[in-house]
Amino acid sequence: MPRPVTQLSALTEAANYALDRRDWAALRFNASLMTKEDPTSPVALSYLGVAFLQLGLEKQQPVYVEKGLEYHREAVRLGPDHAVALGNLGVALLKLGQASQSLEILATATKLHPQDRDLLGYRAQAELDVGQLGGADRSVRRLLPLLGGRLA
Repeated sequence: MPRPVTQLSALTEAANYALDRRDWAALRFNASLMTKEDPTSPVALSYLGVAFLQLGLEKQQPVYVEKGLEYHREAVRLGPDHAVALGNLGVALLKLGQASQSLEILATATKLHPQDRDLLGYRAQAELDVGQLGGADRSVRRLLPLLGGRLA
């Protein structure tokens, strides 16, 4: 049976589309509307974090970068076991050169979500960035079967 389309699901779909296109302004707009529908949504807050962080990095606006991190941290606070929130915070820290902190978050995330391909890939990248080659090898070996045996 198909699920009914709700305002929140339509906004999430629009936000996902903006994320795929790397349209940070559209992502910020849709995620803002998502938070009005559900102010405690880890996904909505995490998407706001992505939008602000990316806009801040691209426009060299440290205030946006910090706001993005605040949204990411709030998303994890509200959803401490939520894969999207954990993954996006881990990636944000990685982008900011904080690979050790990123790895802590992503190690937790992959324990909670051992079959999540994105999280395993992000974890492998963080392990490489901190020089944990053995850890990166183990993460990639866990990832390969989930990708059908080949890296995309």
